[in-house]
Amino acid sequence: MSLYQWRAGEIITAEKLRSGVQFGLVNVTPVTSVGSGALGSSYYRGRADVTFDVPFAEIPTIQVTARTSVPGGTFIEATYTDVSTTGFTIVIARSNETSTNVDWLAIGRPDL
Repeated sequence: MSLYQWRAGEIITAEKLRSGVQFGLVNVTPVTSVGSGALGSSYYRGRADVTFDVPFAEIPTIQVTARTSVPGGTFIEATYTDVSTTGFTIVIARSNETSTNVDWLAIGRPDL
């Protein structure tokens, strides 16, 4: 999929060549205790807000990946919510309150 819709005869500029890919690393600390649910025991949730350096023209596609050596056990999940053209929120769940590094990637059409 093209990130910029080029038109025949259009002049190419540095601004139009700007990438529609942004990425980063966020450290998330789970501090909110959640009572037992589907997992059968209590766990902790953490959130971190991400603001894009350059806004997107429309809602971008987001990928998040936690750096963990204990997936599915101590570390339960990494996901995101509240996506807009200017940012989103990363949410993690763990069985303890250990900080977790989360890589993120946003792909979309830049707001030119």
